[in-house]
Amino acid sequence: MEDTDFKGLSIHRVTEADFNDVKKFLLVDFLYNEPLNRSVSLNAEDSDAIGIASSLSYVLRAPDGEIAALRLAAIHDRPEEEHEDQIWILINPRVKRLVLWSVISVRKDFTRRGLAEKLLCYKLDEARQMGCQGCFAEASAFKSQSLFEKIGYEKIHEVKHAEWLDDKGQQIFQCDDSTDSIQLVFKPL
Repeated sequence: MEDTDFKGLSIHRVTEADFNDVKKFLLVDFLYNEPLNRSVSLNAEDSDAIGIASSLSYVLRAPDGEIAALRLAAIHDRPEEEHEDQIWILINPRVKRLVLWSVISVRKDFTRRGLAEKLLCYKLDEARQMGCQGCFAEASAFKSQSLFEKIGYEKIHEVKHAEWLDDKGQQIFQCDDSTDSIQLVFKPL
């Protein structure tokens, strides 16, 4: 049973009308709080806002109407032809449709309340009804990697930051937290 107590926050399905609020949240919060973004000093001019990809995307709004947390999702269908995309190589060939968690982010002043976990578990029945057979994410922060592990996701691939070198042989990503890799995580529905 999913926990729908969002601690005084209201949950809303993301629509096109939310685009500007989502973009603002991503540019103010996620852009600067995600370890890989910080490690390369990514700024608003360098980044593109992530689109509102599916009806499985939700925001949590504070009483003042501002976004406190969000879950952006996209549906991925297995291509008819062989494809280089790592996820399709690593999972059961019978799996034909997945949910990608594009972004899971909680505003700093709302962390430590279990909101990211609740968002990841919220209304997964909708994904099943749409024919999704599992969920996956590219977990690029230590905290999200730990969360995915806690809620039963399997690490199916990992790329260590030490493997990403510039043309001078220097490591590109130097995160300021415990993040040392990007993990591809998967959980069947």
